[in-house]
Amino acid sequence: MKTRAARLYGANDARLEEFELRPITSGELLIKIISDSVCMSTHKTIMQGKNHLRVPDNVAEHPIMLGHEFCAEVIEVGDKWKNEFSVGDKVVMPPVLAYLGGYETVGYSFEEIGGVSTYSIVYEHILDNNFLIKLNSNSYFNGSLIEPASCVIRGYKASFHLDENYNHVIGIKENGKVAILAGCGPMGLVAIDIALHGNVKPSLVVVTDIDDSRLERAKSIFSPEEAAKDGIKLVFANTTDKDELLGHIQQAGTKIFYRLGQSIERWSKKYGVMPPKDYKEWAKICEHIIRHYNEGWANGYHWDIQYWEIWNEPDGGFKDGRWKENKSPTWNASDKEFFKFYEIAANYLNKCFPDLKIGGPSLCENDEWAEDFLKYMSEKKVEMDYFSYHLYASSPQQFATKNATIKSLLDKYGYSGVEMILNEWNYLSNWDSEWQYTMEAVTTYKGAAFLSSVMSTCQDGPVDMMMYYDARPRVEYNGLFDFYTSTPLPQYYAMYAWRNLARLGTQVKSEVKDCEDIYATAAVDDSGKCGVLITNFTNDKNMVKDRKIEVEIEGIGTREVMTYITDRYHLYTQVPVEFVDDKASLWFTPNSLIYIEL
Repeated sequence: MKTRAARLYGANDARLEEFELRPITSGELLIKIISDSVCMSTHKTIMQGKNHLRVPDNVAEHPIMLGHEFCAEVIEVGDKWKNEFSVGDKVVMPPVLAYLGGYETVGYSFEEIGGVSTYSIVYEHILDNNFLIKLNSNSYFNGSLIEPASCVIRGYKASFHLDENYNHVIGIKENGKVAILAGCGPMGLVAIDIALHGNVKPSLVVVTDIDDSRLERAKSIFSPEEAAKDGIKLVFANTTDKDELLGHIQQAGTKIFYRLGQSIERWSKKYGVMPPKDYKEWAKICEHIIRHYNEGWANGYHWDIQYWEIWNEPDGGFKDGRWKENKSPTWNASDKEFFKFYEIAANYLNKCFPDLKIGGPSLCENDEWAEDFLKYMSEKKVEMDYFSYHLYASSPQQFATKNATIKSLLDKYGYSGVEMILNEWNYLSNWDSEWQYTMEAVTTYKGAAFLSSVMSTCQDGPVDMMMYYDARPRVEYNGLFDFYTSTPLPQYYAMYAWRNLARLGTQVKSEVKDCEDIYATAAVDDSGKCGVLITNFTNDKNMVKDRKIEVEIEGIGTREVMTYITDRYHLYTQVPVEFVDDKASLWFTPNSLIYIEL
């Protein structure tokens, strides 16, 4: 029997051909393909050819049939299967044949069976392992959707969240929150359907896509009003509009610090990033981005964003063409290539925008790398408005040391006047052995005391700007808001205390005498209103005893005193404190902070 089929011979070499199928054996079936769904995996297979893991190396000599999401009708049955199948049966099958290790797969590996054909042969080994399934349905179309639907269902079953004790819980959470990203295609619609009508009902379902027409179609199928009747808030959002996000930042009264990098940073988070192919062209793209937000270009805005940063952590894992152990780079090339890239980009953007602040490179960890970078920029006379760097550590002293090191390097290479910006920082006990402990610490009173003590330390050092990582409600490195309820955590109240201190405007002298692990910062406004923030931070896990500390504030007199404490027992709770002759005795628990307002 003749069949027509789309056959793959190699990368970007797919051909629609008619050819003769051999007669089936006694252990095989002949099927007629009725419907086949188009899958992006097929496109990937065509693009890669034999480089695809499931495509045989000899595909040029033995072309394979494409298509793996099909529904078919049985038209001939081998003797072995007369009692199992009949002519006219509707059948479907999964593409991944698990008994073959998951690599030999229908639509990828075989010469005589595939969904993009008129007729195909079902091999005996497929039947022996029960991979051909009878379909009890009036619709062939539904049958071809079984495979993609199963992917969605399995995705729900395999998903997990963490409870309040950080235990893994399989499946979505009752009254929880579900995000379906790029979710308005065929499989996305199935995912929405399951979220709204499955056994477990979330309270919030957010569906994103980048195409308004797809979003509107999805909204017409799954009405937010209908979902609300079941107690589910259904939200559709176009995530291409980063302008909206930045607009919200502006409206909140927060300044934007814009990092210019790579649109897609690969690996599990942000690593394995390849350099731009053309450094000058990359800089031109950045020019257009800046003009969009600051000059109204391309239906843009006039937001006057001052800070523009070039790249992110280029020293994070790659050194002179060599991989560092257990690291994956955010710049997958040599140091010298990054220096050249930065030089070209900075010179171009400085020429375009002489009044804006152009800087970088968002240093990750390597002081030796920083010195090489600054030496190169100094020799090339590259203008730099600020130097940015990151630090995760377990003591305020490490921040003091890092700030002093960066300052000395800037002075050494003629960049004394540039701003120092610490634009990622938080507590870290250990990246590997104590990662779980670190995650717990940043959400507790210890994290609050660490935040406050570091800010006190840096307030008296050379750093000009600090950006805490991370304020988003999420599982990792979130010290401000609870992931499940979005309620404030202890670190939020440390930030709140610092907000109150900063609003006063003018720092005044504060000293700590003979008190290890105690940090203090004070400020006053034009009316004489005063605030003092005192922090007790220790990284010693065995430190459990409270400490009595004497606090003296000159000229307190009879002024009203309000004192707020944040510790293991309190969240910015007002407590009575009496000052006598400008002095008061305060009890501090380990890892706590007290804000005094006069």
